[in-house]
Formats: sequence, C-alpha cells, structure tokens
Amino acid sequence: MEQSQEINELTKALSVVQGNLKSARKDAENPFFHSRYADLSTVWEVCRKPLSENGLAVIQVNDVWGESIVLETMLTHTSGQWVRGRLLISPAKVDPQGIGSAMTYARRYALSALLGIVADEDDDGEAAMGRVKDKPKSESREHWCTEHNCAFTEKTNKDGAKWYSHKTSDGKWCNERKAEKEEPLNMTEKEVADLFGPEKEEVSEAADGRAALLELVFKNAGEFKSACLKHFSLQPSQVDAEVPEYDLSKQEQRKKAWAQIVGVYFKG
Repeated sequence: MEQSQEINELTKALSVVQGNLKSARKDAENPFFHSRYADLSTVWEVCRKPLSENGLAVIQVNDVWGESIVLETMLTHTSGQWVRGRLLISPAKVDPQGIGSAMTYARRYALSALLGIVADEDDDGEAAMGRVKDKPKSESREHWCTEHNCAFTEKTNKDGAKWYSHKTSDGKWCNERKAEKEEPLNMTEKEVADLFGPEKEEVSEAADGRAALLELVFKNAGEFKSACLKHFSLQPSQVDAEVPEYDLSKQEQRKKAWAQIVGVYFKG
C-alpha cells in the first residue's frame, strides 16, 4: 500500500464512514461454491453516500502488465491525503467478456477491502483449503438460470405469493420462467367459446380494444388463463412465467396480472 505523507484527516473521515456503513445485501450467488455475495453495484450502493458526505472519493483505474491487468484503487480526501493499493488480475479468458468479468470481480474485492465492507460469506478458509463440499446437483440446479449461469433466489411479495429471481450484473432482476408444461384448463372448448363469444373476439379490433379487455373480470384462475389463450395465444405455463409474482387465485391479483399481460401483448 502507498499513501500520502499524512493521512490523519483521511483516517478521521474514514472512521466516520465505517461507523455508518450498513451491511451489503448478499443478493448474488456463486454457482461454483454455492455461496452468496454482494455484487459491485450493491457495494457501491452501501458506501457511495457516506463517502461523499465525509469528503472521500474512490478512484479505480486499470493498466496492462504483460498478459495481466493491474487494478489501482485509491481513496482520496478533500484535504489532499490519499492511500492506494494495486491488485494484479489474470483473466481466465483474454477477450472483452473475460476481461470485463475479471475487472468487475477485482473492483468489488478491492473496494470492499479498502472500506471494510463484508461482501462475501465467511467460510473460515474452507474454499482456500480446497475443502468446499458441493451441494447435491438436484438441490443446486433445482432453480437455475441457464442464461446467466447462476441460481435463482426465492422471493415473496406482501400477499405471500412466491417466485424465483436473481439480480444480474447490471442491477436488473431476471425471473425464473417455469418449464413449458401444459396445464389443463378444466374447461371445454364450448365453455371457452361461451365465455369469450364472437362479440368479444372483435374487442381487439375495436378502437377501444385495450380498455374493453381491461374491463374483463375473471371468476378464477382458469378463466384468466383461458382469456390469455383466447386473446394472446398464451399457454397456461407461459402465463405463469409471465406473471410469477401474482397469486391468480385472488381477484385483485388477477386484475393486476391481467393489466400486465394486456400491456405487453395487446397489439390493437
């Protein structure tokens, strides 16, 4: 580590920051060690305001050293005092994606270490000793995102409805799409036709088609899914994947889910 000649003002400010830092939420999951950690955006979310309020700023820049990358992280204070450290990174894949992934990983570790933020679960050195026990495949892959190669986390809304989701590297949420398994509608074709007769088939062609669709009320989840099939050609399993956060057995939840479905699929 390198530092300015004096760091008393910087240390004083940093002590205030560390006294006010909140724990970083561990929303992401390591698919190899099956451990949870706080991603880079979450770490910054925790420290950005306390740093700014106490005259501190973090600067992270990188340089190339042979086939490796050097990340320099500097903590500066408005007094002109500073400390900095360097971290050598060797990406597993030397391409834009591999380098970007390694840089994000290094920035998270360097920032957390510099400010004293705990962003990973403590395994008492087991991973470093090579003694991490893998979870059974049936458990670790039960709710797995093949697009981002990580596990989904169970979420619950205020009404008790559950679904699975995970946070992506850009701070967005990716919801689990249930397996394409067709579910019975428990309604005959005649019952569907009676429920959504010819006069309602013309709704999508009317000028106020969207408003007319939004006014439809369904007695149960079966009617709701029938409407999705009739108007938008959505199979029951596709409906579940589109609105996992809503409990379709409840009328108010069906109303919100229907508004979401219409908003996405209605073409007018």
